Amino acid sequence: MKRLSFIEAVLAALALSTVGAVLFQILMPVLGVTLVARGLGLLLALAYVMFLLARSRITRGRLTLLTLWMLAALAITLLCPSLFSMAAAHLTLVWLSRSLLMHGSVLAATGDLLISAVSLAAGCWAFAETASVFASVWTVGLLQAACSLLPSRETPRTQHHAEHSFNHAARAAEQALRAYRGAP
Repeated sequence: MKRLSFIEAVLAALALSTVGAVLFQILMPVLGVTLVARGLGLLLALAYVMFLLARSRITRGRLTLLTLWMLAALAITLLCPSLFSMAAAHLTLVWLSRSLLMHGSVLAATGDLLISAVSLAAGCWAFAETASVFASVWTVGLLQAACSLLPSRETPRTQHHAEHSFNHAARAAEQALRAYRGAP
């Protein structure tokens, strides 16, 4: 699979925002604001992590990551006292998952964490200004899409190319050394 593109991440954010807003409007009268917000927070985060897993080149540990993520996300949903703390914890869990799946350096993961913090603040601001679930989730998702612009893990093809280039250079150096030793 190819690297996650900004356009794909924006389209995912748009889809999640739309689905989240529609489900919120449908379920809120029946289940209440708090229960629906907690459930949607869990479901939207799960959908985003599944999207990341589908786009990731990592093959080992996917089931383990998903299982641990689900256990942690369920605990977050049930134990966080406020919707803000729940959203912050879910974004932290998404950041950790994305860092494990997509980033190859601490610097990229740190930049991702900063983007996640800004997206949480912007999402809260958007909700405070508009009282719209769509605007809030869209704002968070749009800023989260910026994480696709950070450096990602080296692809196996790139690693193979680097190894091939190194082996080629090593052979050329050995040939040059043999030619030098053979010269008077």
